[in-house]
Parts: sequence; C-alpha cells; structure tokens
Amino acid sequence: MSKYIYILFVLLFISCSNEDDNLPTIDMEKLYGKWYTRKGCEDQNFVIYSEAGKYTSRRSNNENCSSNTQNTFESTATYKISKNEIYYDFITNSEIVIQGTDNNTYISSIETYYYQERIVELTDKMMVIEAEIKSDYRDESKFHTSTFYRDPQ
Repeated sequence: MSKYIYILFVLLFISCSNEDDNLPTIDMEKLYGKWYTRKGCEDQNFVIYSEAGKYTSRRSNNENCSSNTQNTFESTATYKISKNEIYYDFITNSEIVIQGTDNNTYISSIETYYYQERIVELTDKMMVIEAEIKSDYRDESKFHTSTFYRDPQ
C-alpha cells in the first residue's frame, strides 16, 4: 500500500512541476552587443544589450541613411533575463534623435497593457525574439517575431 502512495506522490510531484523549468537558458555572452534589423538604414535600426544591463533601441522607417525623411527614435531601458524571457524597465520613452524632413512619422497612441519578449533563437550571428502584445483594442494576444543580426548587411 505504501508503495502505491509513493508512486502517486511522485506522479503528483512531476505533474505539478513548473512549466518555466522547460524554458531554455540564454548564453548571455552571445546576447551582449549590437544587433541590426537589416531593414532600411543600418545606423538607424538596431538594438544594444550591454553587460551592465542597459538596453538601447534605435528605429526608423528610412529606406537608406542619406535621405532622412522619417524621424529616427531611440529608447533606453535597463533589462533582466530570466531563462529566455526579457524584462525591461524603460528609462526613456521614444525620443527623436534624428528629425525627419516629412511630417508623416508614425506615432502609436495604442495603450499596451501587456508586453513580453522571449528569445527563441540565439547564435553568434543571429537572434530571434518573439513579442507577445496585448493592447486596449484587442482581447487576445498578438505575437510578433523580429530577427536581428550581428552584422548590418
């Protein structure tokens, strides 16, 4: 009888284990540094993860670096990694660092109430991040995947 109780206890313990235990752990040395999106102007579309826990994101819709028709935005934050999930504490909201010549720059006024990023692939040359986003205009989560590269081209 005690044998069956022991087996039942083991099965119960295994079935109640935390799902986070199955998440991959990130090699932080591969994460550190500058990552490019390879979209448009490379000097205006990148993210940086520093060893000190500082994050910088720069983005624009400019097709190339010589014609700055769109604004270029920069955000900074501190970040922490747990398993493969990234947690940000933003220091600044998006600030314009290069003023575009056109006034058709995108600004989002949608309130996001849940935002979570997960690193789904990380190599020496490439990183894939999946973002889960919930906002005030959508009941279900939306998933967006971004690919970053070590070199700009």
